Amino acid sequence: MRKKIASARYMAGLFHELDAKTPVTVGTAFVPPMEELADCVDVLSWHDYSPTRGQIRANIEKAQAFAGKVGKPIFNTEIAALGRAQACPN
Repeated sequence: MRKKIASARYMAGLFHELDAKTPVTVGTAFVPPMEELADCVDVLSWHDYSPTRGQIRANIEKAQAFAGKVGKPIFNTEIAALGRAQACPN
């Protein structure tokens, strides 16, 4: 995981150097790596394929609270995989 985080940081920095006007984001598989990369992106982004709606809801709330704390916009850029979480009420 460390190598992936380092690579994402490097690429975010490179994109900022190449184009200072376009917002940079890195989509992570979970909320904690998104938090770890917050200082090098303009927009926070994560994917959520948790098995229940309750877990997804909890992750959204955690991510929104973090985004508010750091003052950055946030997107859940992948969710609702067919067959997962739709039928599970919790």
